[in-house]
Amino acid sequence: MIITFTANPSLDRTVDLGGPLVPGGVHRIRADGLQPGGKGINVALGVHRAGGRP
Repeated sequence: MIITFTANPSLDRTVDLGGPLVPGGVHRIRADGLQPGGKGINVALGVHRAGGRP
């Protein structure tokens, strides 16, 4: 079993603009997502995706 400790967890937000960034242009968000982040959370998620036991 792997136990991780994340002293500074975060929420990572990603957006899909649907096209390239253009200087001075208007950019509209097509889709967005919110995922937990931080080193300990990323390690635990990687172990889980690799088939590790909780």
